[in-house]
Amino acid sequence: MGVLGGGGSIITLPVLLYVARIEPKPAVGMALAIVGSTSAVGSYLHARHGNFYWRAAVYFGAAGVVGSYFGSTFTHFLPSRVLVMLFALIMLIAGSLMLTRRTGGDAIPHHVHPPCSMQRFLATGFGVGCLSGF
Repeated sequence: MGVLGGGGSIITLPVLLYVARIEPKPAVGMALAIVGSTSAVGSYLHARHGNFYWRAAVYFGAAGVVGSYFGSTFTHFLPSRVLVMLFALIMLIAGSLMLTRRTGGDAIPHHVHPPCSMQRFLATGFGVGCLSGF
């Protein structure tokens, strides 16, 4: 995934669906496990170099796990075809935003951590988790 510059389930899920020929509902769970484990390895490697913001990761990650569990409970109410179409729609929206949005300012150096709002990271983590789990 990193070699292609993509990440997460944007690459993993289509590979599981169309290359490995796995049914959509189990592929979603597998994609979460794959992305989660590769993220854990990447986090560990960055942490070794002091380039990891632990406080933000704990808040965001914990809320994301809860949100993922919550979001995954709703996949059983929709047919697989609808789930795949929703995923494609989200991919199109994300791709469009990446192409049209411009970022302002310089990157924050790895040794400087921005202020961490617990409420912001919990809410964002939960929302991302819900969407990922769904």
